[in-house]
Amino acid sequence: MWRPNGPDDLDSACDDAVERRLEPRTFELLSRMADLVVSRERQLAHFEAAGNEYFRAFGAGNDPRFVWAHEVECYVQLAAASDPEPRMREVARRLLEFEQARDWAVLAGVRELPRSDARLDAALMALRISTGWSEERIMSFDFDSLPVPEKALPPVRPQRSVEACGAELLRATRALLALAAASPPPEKPELEAAQTRVRSARVALAECYLHRAWEGLRSGRSPATLAAWRIAKARYELEKSFSGL
Repeated sequence: MWRPNGPDDLDSACDDAVERRLEPRTFELLSRMADLVVSRERQLAHFEAAGNEYFRAFGAGNDPRFVWAHEVECYVQLAAASDPEPRMREVARRLLEFEQARDWAVLAGVRELPRSDARLDAALMALRISTGWSEERIMSFDFDSLPVPEKALPPVRPQRSVEACGAELLRATRALLALAAASPPPEKPELEAAQTRVRSARVALAECYLHRAWEGLRSGRSPATLAAWRIAKARYELEKSFSGL
């Protein structure tokens, strides 16, 4: 049984979550590759036709277009890999670390609410599942280990909106999936160029979310706006790290 001898920080939480969830997550990602082409192509076509309205309910922490783009890129890379598991393990590890940053940011934003509040209950449940920690241990977490905005200039204002960047990511992802499924197979340079467009679109969308979160902080710092900034920052760092993987 755990005994508190100093608060846990974000690194220890990530380590515990990765240890518990890396193998299941890797298996989950690998298993989804088998039927990805047909199911994902239909989904991408549907939401590209629907426009931006569907995605207004999402944010940097849960926008499904990031996940779809990661899955398609993994599918493309695995098609030529003799041993896909190492690549998928690294993808799973980075996604788990992002999810920890997101979930702790959410908890930091709602931890002062009454215990009966559904938002606090949901945040605690997510972290209990991912880390295996008790509620006592979770609530004794060192919240000062979470990132704090520097007193510096905000990110450069993106040239496009979240809506425009999201639409571009959908188009690029769908184009990459269609190219990967083409017969005869595309030449390697053509496929790599399509992958680069998807990666660039993911980073651009993450940058838009980060700037939106920064504007939220400027309009009024609160637990909610600070949580939104932390999540957007974690997303941006994740997508930048994947751009070179």
